[in-house]
Amino acid sequence: MNSPKRIPASKPSFATAYGDFATGVLALLALLTVRMRPLFWLFVVMFNLLGAVELVFDYYHAIQVGLPAVAGELGVAYAIPILYVPLLMITHAVEFYLLLSKPLMRDATGVAVWRRSTVRRWRTKSTSRPRRECAGCVRG
Repeated sequence: MNSPKRIPASKPSFATAYGDFATGVLALLALLTVRMRPLFWLFVVMFNLLGAVELVFDYYHAIQVGLPAVAGELGVAYAIPILYVPLLMITHAVEFYLLLSKPLMRDATGVAVWRRSTVRRWRTKSTSRPRRECAGCVRG
């Protein structure tokens, strides 16, 4: 009988665990510093960069150890590399897009303000109310 192939445990798996931990810590620090805008944006950018780089490293490491060849042996854990990891990468890509996109408006202090009125496009002209801009907002 052939013995089943096993995924080798190697040193990079520890590095992956530390990368996941560091990404989580940066995300929590970003949440804790929401009111301190410069520090918040620094943590958000660092979290996003480290998370995306770590996911690319995970993709590379999975291919190096031959994960596609033994994917059937993962059982229920098969959902992690097939669903969860690509969803994380898509989330990082969307966050990069939002970080690099220009905000629609800024208030008088220069803080970005996103308009809620852009969501109301399904209404017809007869039932729509005129858009109200926020007090002190300037387009920019």
